[in-house]
Amino acid sequence: MKTKLILILLTISFTTVAQDKFSYSFMGGLDFSMLRNDGWRFEDPFSTQTGLLIGFQGAYQIGNRSSVLGGLFYEKKGAKTNFGEIENPSTGLYFGANGSIKLDYLTIPVLYKYDIGEGSLAFYLNAGPFIGILIHSEYDSNLISEFKTIDSGITAGAGFDFKMNDKHSIFLEGRYNIGLVDISEITAFGDRANKSVSGALVLGFRMH
Repeated sequence: MKTKLILILLTISFTTVAQDKFSYSFMGGLDFSMLRNDGWRFEDPFSTQTGLLIGFQGAYQIGNRSSVLGGLFYEKKGAKTNFGEIENPSTGLYFGANGSIKLDYLTIPVLYKYDIGEGSLAFYLNAGPFIGILIHSEYDSNLISEFKTIDSGITAGAGFDFKMNDKHSIFLEGRYNIGLVDISEITAFGDRANKSVSGALVLGFRMH
């Protein structure tokens, strides 16, 4: 009987500690994205396009100021085309100037977060890898298949966390994502790789 009671108390204690270390956040904001073409300046073949970002993430505290984050986000990325020399390989025709490439992703980042400062308003930094899964692609409302299913790269961000009470807080964060793999078969000024790059401004609500 004593053994069972000890096991029950240990289970309750472990569960309470684990819950104290976990937090959950819901986030939404704006995503500013474009394609980076190797060998050319960012603004040459593509320019920035604005989309929406929504999602949630969980955090597990591993130290007084450190935690590990994992999330799932729906992001509307893409780019605007600046020149007629951007070729659509499926038709042999050009995308044209001032067009809009829209790429919808489910993005999964895994980040290390470090808090700086204490009190009701704290500053923090985070960084880590991400993987993106393409779920929809179009050019000026026409479906296209020139983009690969998987994108991956590095995310880095910084933000301010405002603690409302012991259980809830709101935060404002800026993130910058750099893709490390070629995500398309588009040839822009030669056979160079096209990689994603984006920045996001996000508002979130955290439950501790």
